[in-house]
Amino acid sequence: MASIKVYLIRWRWIARTFLLTAILSLGFPLASRGQESLLFAHASGPTAELCLRVLVEAYDHIGISVRDKGLPAERSLVESNKGNFDGEVVRMKGIEAHYPNLIPVAVPITSAEGMAFTKNLAIVVDGWDSLRPYSIIIRRGLKFAETGTRGMTVVLVSTYAEGFKLVSRGRYDLTVCDRLAGYYFIRAHGYTDLKALEPPLETFHLYHYLHKKHAPLIPEITAALAQM
Repeated sequence: MASIKVYLIRWRWIARTFLLTAILSLGFPLASRGQESLLFAHASGPTAELCLRVLVEAYDHIGISVRDKGLPAERSLVESNKGNFDGEVVRMKGIEAHYPNLIPVAVPITSAEGMAFTKNLAIVVDGWDSLRPYSIIIRRGLKFAETGTRGMTVVLVSTYAEGFKLVSRGRYDLTVCDRLAGYYFIRAHGYTDLKALEPPLETFHLYHYLHKKHAPLIPEITAALAQM
């Protein structure tokens, strides 16, 4: 019996040593991830809410819980870049040029279509430059729209809702946002006079961003998103 007990103790020691070696070789932290939680900022809207669901599941795969806070779009980026949040739920690629502390995760979460919404169905859309003759209202911090309408007659507002209301009242010719957000606000506020102009102005991928302090997590969350 004594020899069996010694054997079992030795086997458990070998098993623990093997597991410890495997964990270290993979670069995983030894502390349990069960208590770790990350707080991500995002610009309020249906696209971010949809992508948040994807992130919750992806981070759950690597033992991290996710919390979120919706903010005005520009403020969200500024605060995340400062490190006051652990990153951005979702943004278009390229924002790191202006917010260098944010690192994109290479796997896109979704794609989006930039659309012009208007009550004037006589407007013909053929790329961004076709919007030049018109007055445009967009949400501040909506980077693809700010970039696409640069040099045009543009007014920035704080929310999608404000933009759609002003276009519906005839104060501006059109507003620009992604298709999902536009359809959501038209339906939510009962704008029967506003329509999306086809074709899309631009189609682009959207990516999750982490603050640079969490750079060691990027390989793990990249793998989790890729598996999904």
